[in-house]
Amino acid sequence: MKKYINFLLNIFYLIAVNQSSLLFTSSCNQCTSSDCQTDSKTFFRTRSIIEDVSFFLGLNQYNYYRRYFEPDACDINDERIHFAMGGFFEKSRPGNNMGRFFFSGGTTTSDETPDPGTVESIITVSPERSVAGAYFDYHQDFSCPNGLWLDVKFAIYQATHTLNAQECDLATTNTSACTPLCFLGSNALTFGKISTGKLKNSNFDDIEAKLGYYFYNCIEKGYLGLYASALFPIAPEPTAKFLFEPLVGRGHWGLGAGLNAAHIIYRSENTSLTLLTDVSYQYLFKRNELRSLDLKIGQLTRFMGTSTEGGTTGAPAINFTTLNLGVTPRGVINFWLASHLQHCKWHVELGYNLWWRESEKICFPECEPTNFDSLGVSDSGTFIPLTLENLDLASTSHPRTLTNKIYLAISCDVETCGRPTNIGLAGSYEFSRNINSLEQWGIWGNIETSF
Repeated sequence: MKKYINFLLNIFYLIAVNQSSLLFTSSCNQCTSSDCQTDSKTFFRTRSIIEDVSFFLGLNQYNYYRRYFEPDACDINDERIHFAMGGFFEKSRPGNNMGRFFFSGGTTTSDETPDPGTVESIITVSPERSVAGAYFDYHQDFSCPNGLWLDVKFAIYQATHTLNAQECDLATTNTSACTPLCFLGSNALTFGKISTGKLKNSNFDDIEAKLGYYFYNCIEKGYLGLYASALFPIAPEPTAKFLFEPLVGRGHWGLGAGLNAAHIIYRSENTSLTLLTDVSYQYLFKRNELRSLDLKIGQLTRFMGTSTEGGTTGAPAINFTTLNLGVTPRGVINFWLASHLQHCKWHVELGYNLWWRESEKICFPECEPTNFDSLGVSDSGTFIPLTLENLDLASTSHPRTLTNKIYLAISCDVETCGRPTNIGLAGSYEFSRNINSLEQWGIWGNIETSF
């Protein structure tokens, strides 16, 4: 027991040391997060399914551990295996104002006659996301020592993103010219294109494993335990080819720890009311990712044409300012609380999940890139060279995020081939007070069985 507690404390210590070394970096030039002031945003990181604990804890947390509430539970010293799987669908709320995440500022209409040969317009976006797929969870209780358990989970799903880009107040004297929206979706851009259609990505999420121990599990009123967690990256890296590209998983190594507990509020012969909770912290480590950068002179400057000083305009700056940067997602906190009512074979669960994610830390590569080739952009007649000092690192760092999710689930106990099985259905809604995350609704079905 003492060795196990020391193991968890060592994990907390390593995370704290790593976290502090990242937080106390004063330079906003070589490494930075979105906490450094910027008006630009080139990258949006969605919440992965593995990070959404409501899918895995909802209904299943009660199903896995209700054997501890049974009479003579401590005398049943067996190694029970649980397996849960489910299908899910989530979709962002229509009419959201998340377009301001990418394009800040208001929309204005100009009655001025455009200059000869120019094409001007105002582009608006209204991002939407939907995901559909399946998740799988393997859970095993060990008999020696009684209370030790292992949990492994993963998911596979398809993410579909739509920017809903529109062009307003188009002003041109050349009807044959490609409009700004046409240009931003053309092959002239190697990275960061604005797609007018749907973008899809089907892949595996990362694998998460937990090893835990229940210090109190042979009592009539509930249980209390701690666990350590590890995230194994198998999800693909971002390609940076499109703005608001569909992402699956995080693709970073992670370590963490957590606590879960349950307390029976009321119990009779056929009915029980149980309060369950789980709180966890996980730290995600650095890896390199392709990210696009604006220049410090303003947002959307990555789409400006490049040239040598005094030369002619050439390829867009984003073709050169998309770099393989060091990305550290840092800390993630999940808090889950649920009230579970069981009456005979029927179950009803009302749950809540608070999810908090720290702002990403972004660092330039150790070796300075050589593909700038004395190029730069012209800003009001002033030549701005493409150098690391003139690029805005904070423009590609996703800000800290906080969301709240509520769900309602109902399930029924049945027998399948002589095995106890629980079949359930749930609906949820996730909301936030800022534009750093998507508000979305979802439904999912869950099947859990024991061996």
